Amino acid sequence: MTEYKDIAPPSSNWLVRLFNNPVMTGTAWLAGVLGTILSIYFYIQSEKKRDLAYYVNPAQAVVVKTGESSNLHVFFGNHEPSHELTSDVTAAQIAVWNEGNESIRPDNVLRQVSIRTNPSVPILEASIRKKSRDVVNVTLDQSHLNDGVVGVQWNILEQDDEVIIQIVYAGPPTNQIQASGVIEGQGDIRQLRDVGQNQNKNVSVKPYSPKQLGTFFFAVALIMAIIGVFLGIGKERSPSTPPPHIFAVMAIVFAVLGMFSILYFSAPPPIDFQ
Repeated sequence: MTEYKDIAPPSSNWLVRLFNNPVMTGTAWLAGVLGTILSIYFYIQSEKKRDLAYYVNPAQAVVVKTGESSNLHVFFGNHEPSHELTSDVTAAQIAVWNEGNESIRPDNVLRQVSIRTNPSVPILEASIRKKSRDVVNVTLDQSHLNDGVVGVQWNILEQDDEVIIQIVYAGPPTNQIQASGVIEGQGDIRQLRDVGQNQNKNVSVKPYSPKQLGTFFFAVALIMAIIGVFLGIGKERSPSTPPPHIFAVMAIVFAVLGMFSILYFSAPPPIDFQ
């Protein structure tokens, strides 16, 4: 009888051998994961948005404290007759800046941006302490200071452009300082409530900005993807070694965390308070 034997596929088929190579498989897997991560990252970076935010420095300075013996008397009014203030006098600083990557011009302001005291107490003085660039050309509307309101206007606010405004008001530091306004494409302006600042320091400090935090998460996602590739192409693994797909899942999780860090977390003001 004639015996038939299985015939092995010809070894000359280099294309089959190439795609069966574990290095090739791992490289393709890494390229897929990296492509997903980078597409998310560059989509976030390219998305245009306006994001006007403000932050009230919690380190407010009490200029005059009622009930304390002092030879200092404060009179309010540029014209006679002026009157003596009997309440506390407090100075506060407010940072207003564009955290988005699309410029904000006067035509984009649907309702004027204004700073107000709550409860309403007269603002004795309002001034611009610092601005990121001269071309910002910020001006203050001081026609309603007696009502505790000061308006803020500018020529243009591009990404990270900021102005620091100081108000001196007739009230204690427990009074709240609030800002309001409506921006096209954003809605109400956003308040940044906590930047990790020490209450005893007069400088705005935050350990990491959203972009730095997001970049960190994307870097960790890349490392997880590379580890998964090396484990996937390895011929032998100990029983305690995690399977490669675990690292793929971790890479995707860190990529998503990076996306949310950049999109939804608030950045500190780009200029320190003085």
